Amino acid sequence: MIGLAGFAAASALGGAAAGPAMLFGARAAQGVFAALLAPAALSLLTITFGGAERGRASGCSRRSGPRVRRSA
Repeated sequence: MIGLAGFAAASALGGAAAGPAMLFGARAAQGVFAALLAPAALSLLTITFGGAERGRASGCSRRSGPRVRRSA
């Protein structure tokens, strides 16, 4: 909840920024609070989905990875 509230407050601060320095500070704060949100989102996926469903829910499957072509 701290991450969500902090991110929302930093977003509002960025929207009301009077200059570039204030906007930069707000964006930096958004990054910090977004980092607090990421583990919560991943744990929600882990609890809600199991097995093969978890890979599909998170968008990480064998097919969605980067395509690597081997040279002959």
